[in-house]
Amino acid sequence: MYYYYFEKFTNQHFRHAIHTNKCPLLACCQDRVLIGFELSYYSTMVTTQKKYPLNSFYG
Repeated sequence: MYYYYFEKFTNQHFRHAIHTNKCPLLACCQDRVLIGFELSYYSTMVTTQKKYPLNSFYG
């Protein structure tokens, strides 16, 4: 179980990257948004899509 974050900026396909707190590619503090403590990547995607329905995400 990890804390999950998404990057504030999008990639070329207008999608936000999702990372765990242990990921070496995690953006610095001012460039990320905390999603929360989740059991799995799947539950993170479900939670994030509910909170931010107008955005698109990938992991």
